[in-house]
Amino acid sequence: MNVDRIARLKIELAEHVKAARAITDPVQTEGREFTAEERTQLAEVLGKAKEAKTGIDTARTDAQTLAYVRELGALGGLGTKARTGRVSSAWAKSAAEGLHKLWPTDTTGQKAVLSGTVGVPSPISSLVPLAQPERVIDLLVGRTPMLADGSGDSFQYVRQTVRTNNAAEVADNATKPTSVYTIQQITDTVRVVAHLSEAMPNRYLTDIQDLAGFLDDEMMEGVFRRLETQCLAGDGSAPNLRGILATSGILAQAFATDLVTTLRKARTAMAVIGEQPSAYVMNPADTETLDLVRTETDGPFLLDVPNRGPVFGNLPIVESVAVPAGTAVLANWNFAQLVVRENVNLASDTSGVLFTKNQVVLRAEGRFGLAVLRPSAFCSIDLSA
Repeated sequence: MNVDRIARLKIELAEHVKAARAITDPVQTEGREFTAEERTQLAEVLGKAKEAKTGIDTARTDAQTLAYVRELGALGGLGTKARTGRVSSAWAKSAAEGLHKLWPTDTTGQKAVLSGTVGVPSPISSLVPLAQPERVIDLLVGRTPMLADGSGDSFQYVRQTVRTNNAAEVADNATKPTSVYTIQQITDTVRVVAHLSEAMPNRYLTDIQDLAGFLDDEMMEGVFRRLETQCLAGDGSAPNLRGILATSGILAQAFATDLVTTLRKARTAMAVIGEQPSAYVMNPADTETLDLVRTETDGPFLLDVPNRGPVFGNLPIVESVAVPAGTAVLANWNFAQLVVRENVNLASDTSGVLFTKNQVVLRAEGRFGLAVLRPSAFCSIDLSA
C-alpha cells in the first residue's frame, strides 16, 4: 500500500535528517568550516535523504493516480460513492472476505463466526479533486497519514494566521516593504469516529456479495457521514473534532438582502483578500430554496440547475447535512487537511450473550483529525434573514 510506503519513507527521511543535523550542528555551534570527512559524510546522508524524499513524492503521485482511476470506476470507489447504482468499494469487498476468513466452516457446512479484527485496505487516501464533488469527503483531498511513532493521539501542524501582502514598487537604495505572513504551530488530537451494527444472526452474513454491499453502504459510509459532520461543525470539545465552523479566524458573511445576494457576496469577500474558493457546501434545505428562486412570481427559475451559472463563478455546490441549515461554507478546500491516525477498520464480536444466540455484532471505526491550514480560506455564510 502506498500509505505504508510513504510512512516508511518518512521515517527513513527523518533518520537521514537527524544524521545530517548531527554533522551540521557542531559546525554551526563552533563557527567553523566542515572538515573533508564531514563533507563526505554529509553528502552521503543528504543523498539518501533526497532519495527518500523522491520516493515519497513518487508514492504520493502513484496514490493520486490510483485514486483517480478508482474515481473513473475502474477499481470501484475509494471513499467515494458511484453516481448511479451501488458499487461496493475495494474496502468493503476486502472486509467481507476478511470476515469470511474469520468464519471457519464446520463439518455440517455451517459458518462459525469468531471475534476479531479484519485487516482491510485504506478507504481514506489522497484523492485528486473531482470536477463535480458530491460529498464533503470529496473536497478533503489533502489527507495525511499520521505515523504510529509513539506520539499517541497528538499531531502538530502549521497554521497561517495573518496574510498581508505589502509588496510594492521600490526606488533604488530604498528599504523594501515587509509583508506579514504570520504562522502558528497548532497541536491537536485525533478523535475516534465509530459505530456498531445491531446484533444479527450469523446466517445473514453468509452471502459475500450482499455483505460487501452492507459494509460499504452502511458501516463505512456511516463513519464517513459522521466524519464529515465533525469536520464542518465539530465544536472541539472532546470527543469532538474542532471543525471548520469552530475555527478561529475564518471569514463570516452576514445575510444580505436575499439568499442569492448573500452567497455571491461571500465570493467577493474572499476574492478581495486574494482567496480562491473551490466549492460551496450547503444543507439540502437551503439548496432547495436556492433552486426554487424565481425571477418573478410564477416566472422562470433564476438559476440553471445543476450548474447554477456564473452567479456562483461556476463553482460546485455540494449538498450535505453536515452543515447546519441556514449556514453555508465557501472555501478553498485545499487548506483543510484530514489527518488519519487509524483508517476505518472493521471488527466482529460473537462473545458473551451473542454466542448463546448465534449472533454477531460488527464495529467500524477510525481515528481522525482536521488541520485548518489557513482559516482565511474559509467563509461561513449566514443564510437566515
